[in-house]
Amino acid sequence: MSEVIINNIHLSNLASCIRNNLGVSSKYTVKTMPSAISMMKYDDRINYLDVVTGDISSIYNSNITYVRNHAFNSCFRLTNVSLPNVITVGSYAFGNCTALNSLYMPQATTIQLGAFSNCSYLTSVDLPAVTDLYSSAFADCIRLTNANLPSLLHLGSSAFANCGSLVSINMPSVNRVGSYALYGCTSLSYIDLPCASIIEDDAFYDCTALESASLPVAKEIYFEAFADCISLSEIYLPSATIVRENAFLYCSSLTTVSLPAVEQIWDYAFGGCMNLVSLYLLGSNVPAMSTMNVFDDTPLNYLEGNVFVPASMYSLYMDDPVWHNYPITSMS
Repeated sequence: MSEVIINNIHLSNLASCIRNNLGVSSKYTVKTMPSAISMMKYDDRINYLDVVTGDISSIYNSNITYVRNHAFNSCFRLTNVSLPNVITVGSYAFGNCTALNSLYMPQATTIQLGAFSNCSYLTSVDLPAVTDLYSSAFADCIRLTNANLPSLLHLGSSAFANCGSLVSINMPSVNRVGSYALYGCTSLSYIDLPCASIIEDDAFYDCTALESASLPVAKEIYFEAFADCISLSEIYLPSATIVRENAFLYCSSLTTVSLPAVEQIWDYAFGGCMNLVSLYLLGSNVPAMSTMNVFDDTPLNYLEGNVFVPASMYSLYMDDPVWHNYPITSMS
């Protein structure tokens, strides 16, 4: 059996067949059928689907609303999934389905932990209704090139980690980017997150092709959020008030940074940015900065380049015990 068209009757009959002949232990294999599924369970009351191991290439069901944890994990021949009314996909439900290349779930709102992790042949994801994408949901999908998530609000930690072929991701509504969410997405060159206010630790760490990032409402840039983004040349963060440790560490192509609202810049935030020559601080306060290692191994630390400040703030910067060591330049 290479294709399974699942409906309520088929599920009930198959589950009954398994119980009557083999019990309910997943240690057994269905011998009365062509080695398609080793165990399937169905509960009419809650409309759940739960399949434990199998040899299935295609799945369609218009009634299922919830796919349980590990339901299709490691179904190595599974290539097509169409569940038009599914709402929630459980943890690791399709993890390690290494042949999966077609996914249709237009009503799904929640994709849980590792649900599609290591689906190494999945090339495109279009989930228009998803609002919550949990940790590692699509981690290690090494051929994934495009992801469309127009309703997404929360991007979980490591959600797309190590998706090295990802070139485009659409998340216009996301408000928080989790730690390591796009870690190692080495083909991603541009990111536009108009609603994201929090960028957590290592969110874009090692995105080596990232050249530009639009983050108009981001308030906090966490630890190593953009570390080793070696192609990033310019960053403008109009709403950022806190830039934490190592946030842009070793962004070796970074030349220009604008932080008009910044209040705190933490240790080594721009350390190793060897081409950083222009820093714009055009707000109405002097940002707190405890030591000079914030700009360690940058031209600014050697009085090269410019730290541009409003003319009205120039004397305050020059009186500051740390900032006066930098090339402060007044802008009228």
